[in-house]
Amino acid sequence: MSGSTRPGLLALLTAVSLAGGCASPRDADLGYDLVAVLPASSTITPSDIYPLREGAWSWQITRGDEAGHPFQRRRAATDEYGATWSETADGGHREFWTLDDDGNLVMTAVVEPADQALTIFDPPMVIAYSRLSPDGPRQQQVNMRVMDLRRPRRMKDQGRVTRTVEYVEDQLIRTPLGTMSVKRVDISFTADLRLARATNVTTLLVYPPFGCVVEKRVDRVTVIGIPLRHRDQTLVMTEVPPEPGD
Repeated sequence: MSGSTRPGLLALLTAVSLAGGCASPRDADLGYDLVAVLPASSTITPSDIYPLREGAWSWQITRGDEAGHPFQRRRAATDEYGATWSETADGGHREFWTLDDDGNLVMTAVVEPADQALTIFDPPMVIAYSRLSPDGPRQQQVNMRVMDLRRPRRMKDQGRVTRTVEYVEDQLIRTPLGTMSVKRVDISFTADLRLARATNVTTLLVYPPFGCVVEKRVDRVTVIGIPLRHRDQTLVMTEVPPEPGD
């Protein structure tokens, strides 16, 4: 998720992770307030995190690189790359999603124009489980192929992805959208490719009526063992598109 906030190789390698670290009390840089921490309750479904409807969700980077930068994430129906939904962000970064037979929301592919790259996941990678309970982490490993967007038969790189997801706790927070009870989901992502290694630690704060409303992430990329990038950001949702018929 997020276009201009994930440029170049970093975008390609960490696109599938959907923000790092836990929320903290008031910090002017975060763009939201933590009011209380509560025990995890109930379960989380894909539509709680990513409402599957067309529209544009407005965000702002509140801390880290590009702080103050507003951007949008736009969702639309599609039939490309075996998907039924796509999410496009500034810069043309585009992810392709669908629901699998078990009701999990999975990512089939990512297009990154900045790298002229098409990334394919085999099997499709789960980005939201059909039901995520607060009973411990869930992990998946998938294969990842990076193809040349201009010459789809040419492979640029390949490797293995490990992604771990855990529903940790509930929180009461205040954001530009109001005061809300959210569910904290922690995600770790590692991509080991032939030429590069990317790691991402993400925290999502999920308010089911709106989806993920705060995203915190730390990204690191090395190429041939040489550190290329370290990014630490907080993103806060600022506007939700109207429901159909509103």
